[in-house]
Amino acid sequence: GVFDSRAVAIAAIRAPRTNAYLGALHEHVGAALEAARTQGDEATAAALERVGPALQERFHAQGFSTAPVDDHLEAVADRLPAVAEAAGVDVIVSKWALTWSADDATFVDVTAALVDAFDPDDATRAAALSVREHAPVPAGELDHDH
Repeated sequence: GVFDSRAVAIAAIRAPRTNAYLGALHEHVGAALEAARTQGDEATAAALERVGPALQERFHAQGFSTAPVDDHLEAVADRLPAVAEAAGVDVIVSKWALTWSADDATFVDVTAALVDAFDPDDATRAAALSVREHAPVPAGELDHDH
């Protein structure tokens, strides 16, 4: 079974569980940043100021390029055996992780099933699956400012 990791990233990033995690992270980092500034700890403050942009950069690489999404799949790991069984496959791997395959190799696309594992709303499902209509952005060409 192969999947487009960009679709999984979009479904995962827009999932309620991720939004809750990001909200808690924002609160935690914000409090720690305020404390570091109050204490005059510029090194810690600078490191904490990089947390958000680094996370955004990783999400962009996952959603628009071919960065691995193993961190997101961990959230639905208990659903992966059912996805594999329903598709009749023994392995699930990002299609970007394939180095080589024989000309007669058979692949089953499990992208939609993995997206569905995140219980997306209709808009998220459509956005996630529509990414497959476009080639991934090469990692070196990602716009890190947006």
